[in-house]
Amino acid sequence: MYGYVLQDPVNFVDPEGLLPWRPIAVAVCLAYEAYNYIETARDMKDITNKLDKNRKKHRECEDEDYDMKNELDIEYNKLQQEYAQKSTSIYTGIGVAAACAGIGKM
Repeated sequence: MYGYVLQDPVNFVDPEGLLPWRPIAVAVCLAYEAYNYIETARDMKDITNKLDKNRKKHRECEDEDYDMKNELDIEYNKLQQEYAQKSTSIYTGIGVAAACAGIGKM
């Protein structure tokens, strides 16, 4: 009933209903997506570092140590999959941010 004042009519008053809700909602949405973007970018950097270390270990492995190389290959493939998922989430986040801002709205 008092949604226009966040269910607190005593402390939040907007009798004309002119609260600029859309700019506030857009700002919150964009801030949330920016935070997710930064966190995902950090995660991707960590994954990249792990991939580099994995490849270095793989090169340093003895040719006869097939078990170790196999384990490293499995780990490498898992890291690549994780990296792909993170990069997909960045593109999804950009789409969500654009939708929040109303970009491309006809």
